[in-house]
Amino acid sequence: MPRPPDRDLLRAVYTRLERIAAAGGRGMEELSSADLRKAPWVLFQPFGDQPGAAPLAARRGFLASYLTELQSRGQASALATLIYCFVLFYPHALAGFNQLREFIVSHLKLGATSLRIQRWQVCGDKCGLFAADAPLRLAGQLAYSDQSPEAVLDDCCLRGLLATGGLVLAAYRELVVAVRQQLGQNSVPSATVERLLSLSRANDDPQSLRFKTERVALIDGLLLPFAEGQPNPALAERIKDSLLDLFGDPRLTGRQRWNGVDPRARQVMLGWLVTETLEDFFRLLEYAAQSDPIARRHWQARKIFWTRHLNAGAIADAWVALGPLARFEARGMLAGSDASYATLSGVQNNHSAIIMRIGELLITEWSHSGSFRAWTPNAKKSPKLYKADYSRPELVDGAEYVIEHRGNWQARVKHLIYDQTGISA
Repeated sequence: MPRPPDRDLLRAVYTRLERIAAAGGRGMEELSSADLRKAPWVLFQPFGDQPGAAPLAARRGFLASYLTELQSRGQASALATLIYCFVLFYPHALAGFNQLREFIVSHLKLGATSLRIQRWQVCGDKCGLFAADAPLRLAGQLAYSDQSPEAVLDDCCLRGLLATGGLVLAAYRELVVAVRQQLGQNSVPSATVERLLSLSRANDDPQSLRFKTERVALIDGLLLPFAEGQPNPALAERIKDSLLDLFGDPRLTGRQRWNGVDPRARQVMLGWLVTETLEDFFRLLEYAAQSDPIARRHWQARKIFWTRHLNAGAIADAWVALGPLARFEARGMLAGSDASYATLSGVQNNHSAIIMRIGELLITEWSHSGSFRAWTPNAKKSPKLYKADYSRPELVDGAEYVIEHRGNWQARVKHLIYDQTGISA
């Protein structure tokens, strides 16, 4: 695979080509063989100090003149470089894109004049690299092949710089769109989602994206179908875990990496995290109830009550704080990572608390005998969600409403929530 020439060398080539472009493509015959061969590296993107300038290939008369000169000289090395740069930059927005593509196709049909061109001939036939719908064809192979995405790219001569080049980017975009549509129709194979997730990661750093510009499109594509319908729950779990691994928790350190995402997509992830948090809290309650008669008296009724609100979509935020012993015992029991839970001090070691938001009402509940507490936006002091550490006073002081878990406490809490938020479960 060729390497880009030295930038200073390319700048000199660009300067000479720019003079030809300014003359409407006249003077191309005066180019040296070396300049003709290096030209494709600077044809398709603005170069130098004028990033907003039109690429040379977009200038009137330039591309036709260049292709005519290339055909006239029959220089195999220049043709091979043009093919490589066509795949690397894949200038599909260029007015002369089809002219360029058809030029390459016609010359490949003439037969190989060098080993490099022969390889492109084989890969072009096998993978449809120079077809009018090349990105769609490549996306199909990446989605459904028995080979790994990397092996597919390698088989198609798309290695090195080309594995993150323009044609692969165009195919990746087609794949994201296809997966989004199929998720919405509940028809996407789980293997295709796995292949998209695999292709999304950079080869040299699995914690980074192959195409950083596609962050928002990927997140929206994988999450919006869940805002609009009910795709496979097993896929939801896999997508949730992968997006958290790539972009972090949108409630915590990953906030910046979720910027620009459709609010509906972000809400899908937040909803999943709220569900996970509540379910983890219920697991803690159930575990504590096995050896603690006080917890046993409380956990079943609380689980039923808050599960009803969870299933109704009433709980917008939820965050668990674990006492020292509870945190130790929770390892291996909870779905979230250690970073997904806060630490709690000033309580008995095995006690935990959950902070929830329903509408604008902040609520705290406890794993053991603590009362239900709530704060409205008008409260002078209220708990803050998503902190790493809490003390007991932070979760009880200044509460505007306190309801003990005795008698028909569920009705009192339900009425309070409805009165303050208009939300009923």
